[in-house]
Amino acid sequence: ATDIAEEFEGCNCVGSVIRDHRNYPIAMIWATGTSFNLTAERFEAVGALVKHAANSISQKFGYLP
Repeated sequence: ATDIAEEFEGCNCVGSVIRDHRNYPIAMIWATGTSFNLTAERFEAVGALVKHAANSISQKFGYLP
């Protein structure tokens, strides 16, 4: 998921869901940065890192990708 200054002007976010052993969403992890540093052009690269972290955490709850 992405957020381009939706909540706060000048603040962008990239997030991913954390799932449990039933593939049920139980939490979320995200990266937040200023719109100067976390630009829309960087969403894909940062999103891949966030997704990887979310999958690692999810596996500790029994999620199998």
